[in-house]
This record gives sequence, structure tokens and C-alpha cells, in this order.
Amino acid sequence: MSEHVEINEEYGDMSSTSEIIVLKHPDCENLKTNKVKYDEQAPDAVEIDPNEVKEFEFVDKVTKTQKEESTNEEALVENGAYRNFFYIGELGRMNEIKPKYAGAFGYRPDNTIDRIDVGKLTLGAVSLRGIMHQDLAKPRQDALAFSVTDDRKYLIAAIADGVSAATLSHIGADFAVSAILKLINTVLKKNKESLNDIDWQSIYEDLHAQFIDRSAKLAKQGLFKVIGKANPAKYAEVLGTTAEALIIAIQPDKLGKHDFLRVVFAGDGSGYTLDPEKGWCILSSGKDNSGEIADSSVVPLPIECEGAPWLFAGHISENQAVMIATDGIGDLGIGSENDTSVFLQKMLSRPASSIELLKAFSVLIRYKDDDRTAVIVWVS
Repeated sequence: MSEHVEINEEYGDMSSTSEIIVLKHPDCENLKTNKVKYDEQAPDAVEIDPNEVKEFEFVDKVTKTQKEESTNEEALVENGAYRNFFYIGELGRMNEIKPKYAGAFGYRPDNTIDRIDVGKLTLGAVSLRGIMHQDLAKPRQDALAFSVTDDRKYLIAAIADGVSAATLSHIGADFAVSAILKLINTVLKKNKESLNDIDWQSIYEDLHAQFIDRSAKLAKQGLFKVIGKANPAKYAEVLGTTAEALIIAIQPDKLGKHDFLRVVFAGDGSGYTLDPEKGWCILSSGKDNSGEIADSSVVPLPIECEGAPWLFAGHISENQAVMIATDGIGDLGIGSENDTSVFLQKMLSRPASSIELLKAFSVLIRYKDDDRTAVIVWVS
């Protein structure tokens, strides 16, 4: 049991979150995103100026992912709870797992899937309970939410990934995505000009303050008990979560481009763009699978993180897409030279139906058993 927090469920201590990672802005010549440890003097560290939109262009060439033939093409599970799910590689005992009810936490859907069309944009949103949580009778810790501004100028989406060791992190994730939508909607009502004119640092500070206030109220209601003086780190041990948002213009500019902005408030999510011909391009990858950096720890809300929020701006045009995802999808290696990346490109190269979204993101891959959440927006 943690020495700081008492709750009614078995609790494990959080991993260390002492290191901060800053991502290098992608030029898309390299499919693997470079990372450096946080250091203001580091030559590779790139600060994204919130007042300057860095336009994103697709590389005018076919990626290696598309050129190389797949050695482990997807197949269908023949029996068990995941019958007719796609799997890639060795199935192992995954088809023997029986999803269990996470009754101690009340009802929470295993899966949420949505598709909406707004103007020339199509949004697909998926949040799935991972096989590990299904097997251990734990709830889905990821969350998502989306909305359209009253003037129908912007589509806004938010995703969050509750920290695994934080027993009530699914509650924190739900609150984070709801608060982000409200904060951004409120600011956009006042700011009619450009996303560049928004004070994203103030929004981050408001989100941080609201999360702490919400945590204190839940503790007061008896959901959990803080031993000693309450602080953000103690709240994070119970409710900690990542959080980020995607804002995209519903109306194209004169060149037919839809501007987008990805705002990372906390965590290790990933961002991508997709062109049906040129393939995936990584905006940022929350975890480095190359082995260059072993530490993939995160600083969750409501702990303040130096340098947050991080902004990634660009645009997409006809038949292209932009996607944000939690680490359960980021860990699949999208944009690298693997079969899963090829599979997802094939499944998501055009606006997908709700069933197609489920089939794509529920693909079974051995040892990739975390919750998976993504929001993808296509231009038709």
C-alpha cells in the first residue's frame, strides 16, 4: 500500500517520473522520430513556437514500409472470445483469454467507437480495453471525447491514457478529456482569428488547476484518502493521466488545406499523418522503440511538467488524414518497417466505418496488450 494514499483497492507504487523527454520536430525524411533528453542547451532540442505554425508537408516518395513485402500478413482468429479478430504474427494464448468484468469499478464500456462527418472531414474515434485489462478484470483506463465548435469552424478531439499504476486513473482520464474540450471551446468562442493567437500555456495552467480541484473534491467525497498534506504528486498516484488534443479546421483554405494543431498537455501519446500513396509520417512518437533511450516514463496530470504544453502544427489535404493516439497504439510501431504499420495503413487509407475502425485497432499482436485509443480525421 502506498505510504501517501489510501484506497480500497490493491495499489502499486508509480514508476519514477523524474526524466522529461522533448521530441524533435519531424521533417519526415526519417520515419523514426528522434528524441533527446530535456536540456535547454541541447543542439537537437526544438522548441515549437505557439505563435508560428510550422507547416507540415508529406515527403514526395514512397516509404520503405510500402515497398517491402509483408512476412506476417494478418489472419483471422478461428475460435474463442476474439473469433474473427485480426491477428499478426504468433497468436500465442491470446485466443484463450476470456474478458472479465471489472465489477469493483462499476460499469465502464470495454469499447467506444464513433464516426461522424462534418463538412469534408470524417472523424473516427476508438477507445478499446486492452487484453491485459480484460484478463485481469481491470477497467479501460483510456478516454476520449470530441466536439464541434458552435460556429462549426473547428473540430476538437481529446484523448487521455490513465497511468497504469494509478488505480482510479480512468476517472482522471475521463475528467481530463472533458475539461480540455470545455477549455478549448471557451477560448475559441473568444478568439475568432487563429489558433496561433491562443495562449496555450494559460489553458495548460487552467487544466492543471481544475484537475487538482477535482482531485480534492473526490478525496473529500471519500473516494480515496490522502495521508499527510495533499499535493499534485499524491493525486497523480491515484488519478494520474496523460492528455492531449487535436484541433482541425472544418473549412479548407484557398488551396484546399485543412490546418490542424496537436496540443500535448501531458504524457507519451503519438501523432501521425497518413497519405494513401506516401504512407505514414510521424509527428511525434511518445516512446522510442529504437533502443536509443531506455526510459519512457511520463509526467502525468496533475503534476506540472516543465515545457508543457507541446504543439505540433500542420495541414492535410484531400484523401489525407491526421491521427492522435495513446501509447497502446504508439507501441505498435506505426511508421516503421513492420507488418502492423502496413496493416493499419491499408485499413485506414480511406474514411473507415465504425466496424472497420474496430477491426483495425483491435488487431491482436503478442505482447501488445495495452488499452488503445485513437482519433483519426480524414479529408474526403
